[in-house]
Amino acid sequence: MLRDWDNAIVTDINLAIYVAPDIAVHIHNNRGFYGLVINDSTAEKEIYFSDGTVIKTGPNEVHYFPKGSSYHVETLVSGGCYAINFDLLDGIDEKPFNIKFRNHEAVLKDFKSAVDAWGEKNEFCNTYIRECIYAIIIKINKEYRRSYMPKRKELLIKPAVDTIKRDFARCNLSVKQLAQLCGISEVYFRRLFIDEFSLSPKEYIINLRLEYAKRLLLSAQFSVSDIALMCGYFEPCHFSREFKKHFGISPAEYVKASQK
Repeated sequence: MLRDWDNAIVTDINLAIYVAPDIAVHIHNNRGFYGLVINDSTAEKEIYFSDGTVIKTGPNEVHYFPKGSSYHVETLVSGGCYAINFDLLDGIDEKPFNIKFRNHEAVLKDFKSAVDAWGEKNEFCNTYIRECIYAIIIKINKEYRRSYMPKRKELLIKPAVDTIKRDFARCNLSVKQLAQLCGISEVYFRRLFIDEFSLSPKEYIINLRLEYAKRLLLSAQFSVSDIALMCGYFEPCHFSREFKKHFGISPAEYVKASQK
């Protein structure tokens, strides 16, 4: 999949933005740029292309629009998306596609980084956005390969994945411990894990902890210090730094924003 992209050279960047729910243009004729889009956590839609291709795309899924394509979008469930429009030095013959990531956080981070760079509008923003586009394409290719990952390899790391999901908030799990659970070397375990989730074991654990923290914050039943401990952080300041690094706002700001 995406073999034509191996030698593709991104040239112009048209935009990199977050499109809020219900403001997107629904009909496009002869699209002027290539486009990569990732839905937010609620968006569901169907996209009907003039060549007869139909794509149904859901929450946190990535889809691709070819340059020159014409299509219309029907909203099934309202939601926003992150979009990057760009041009290539030489055209590619790639059909529209949609892909669901087993773990979308890593590719979402690339989209958000591109949007942030576009907003800064400094002399290096286009260069940085190009880097984000290449990173997204690499992750898409890895996700397609992962879908063909032999079941035997998936089962090899299952003991570690099960342990992480059960104990991510209760103890510090080292790669050495996790690899031993699977009966394989640390190097091989790390490689299989990244192939499966596009994240290192440490990054995967942090994501689980912080998503759990969001749910606890929204419950309004615990203090930030209590939530830090419940999510495996012994220092509240460490938890707050990690949360802000991951989501762009502090735990207190997240609670305040959710109450609006």
